[in-house]
Amino acid sequence: KPTYRTKPQQSEAELQDAVRKLLTLEGLLWYEFAPPGSRARCPRCGVGVGALGGANPPGWPDMLVILAGERPIYIHLELKAGRGKLSLQQHYRGSEISRVGGHFWQIRTVEDLIDVLRLYGHTMRTGPR
Repeated sequence: KPTYRTKPQQSEAELQDAVRKLLTLEGLLWYEFAPPGSRARCPRCGVGVGALGGANPPGWPDMLVILAGERPIYIHLELKAGRGKLSLQQHYRGSEISRVGGHFWQIRTVEDLIDVLRLYGHTMRTGPR
């Protein structure tokens, strides 16, 4: 099985790792937003680059994926493991993103992400087709 597949009962950190691996293997343009007060790290080398101190507004999604094309598609992802639920702020941000033409999805498994990418026309290069 590919290493990015969802494990039963995985934590949100494990889901984040699996999502990062899949997006990287697929060669997609993506960015991971750091929660307020966290320390930013270079995604390639892991070197810490300092405290962000609330760089993102409360409720901002975990990740952004940009699908290239004549009209790029901006997909915001909120990752939730287990029975995790969107906060009121996350619901609000998702509504704001949709209102301005972006796309907002709650992702619980890597398979959810694969379904979302396919929905927007991405042909998977890795994993199940």
